[in-house]
Amino acid sequence: MDKEKLIKLYDEYYADVQRLAFSYLKNKDDSMDAAQNVFLKLLKSDTVLAPGKEKSWLLKVTANECRDMLRKQRPSEELPEDIEADESDREVWELLSALKPEDRAVIQLFYYDGYSVKEIGSILGITSSGVSMRLSRARKRLRTILEDEDE
Repeated sequence: MDKEKLIKLYDEYYADVQRLAFSYLKNKDDSMDAAQNVFLKLLKSDTVLAPGKEKSWLLKVTANECRDMLRKQRPSEELPEDIEADESDREVWELLSALKPEDRAVIQLFYYDGYSVKEIGSILGITSSGVSMRLSRARKRLRTILEDEDE
């Protein structure tokens, strides 16, 4: 990979890669490590990214990298204090932290990054129906949590 193109991709997509990694790992340092590993893999590989598909490839590799890291360790469950977030962001994170990492990832990709169910399936390597099931399960779990809080 051409270093200039890599730098451009890094500047453009690092925040998205790190955000997805954080949704999986729930630890700022680990998510930064995962993001760095993704770009190192791109640098070392002979992968030729199709124009317009760069972000999708990066997020797919990020999801795989995070799964590998999760197999090796248990991440922290708290949003670190040094991550800039207002109170509503922290409340949302607390709700999302109750979800399984794979459910958090589909919520992140669907609601925050704006991917379609089909695109998420491609990124995560699962079927569209699997994505729909995870979204449904995550929404139901969040609904239950919110209803329990109201009581």
